[in-house]
Amino acid sequence: MVSVTFAMWGLGGSGGERLVYKLSSKLVKDGKEVNIISLVGYGFNEDVIKRLNSNVIIQNKLLRTLFSLQYLLEYNKKYGKFAFLVNPLYKINSISLYQLLKKIDADIMIATSFYTAEAVFKAEGVLFI
Repeated sequence: MVSVTFAMWGLGGSGGERLVYKLSSKLVKDGKEVNIISLVGYGFNEDVIKRLNSNVIIQNKLLRTLFSLQYLLEYNKKYGKFAFLVNPLYKINSISLYQLLKKIDADIMIATSFYTAEAVFKAEGVLFI
């Protein structure tokens, strides 16, 4: 059976994320094994995704705070003086995602955004962004 893994930065309900969920559902119906690997599960309805018969893996709660901190510093202008921390936090989060990805034996690994590209590349996956 072919195994497909989607590397996601977060699990939410935006258009791109919903597209991944629909695609994973179609792949499962076509007999493929699907994994969804993510750093955080914000805004994510686990029941909806698991109904797709996908294997959903999210990093542990302690490490999720680093993602939240990166997001806050990257997008909230109020914390602009701490913007120098964004790149080191991105590197840490990328390594965390890579650690999750290397635990999965996938035939195809897909980066779903520029944030996930580095981790997928290190895990020797296919870079579809």
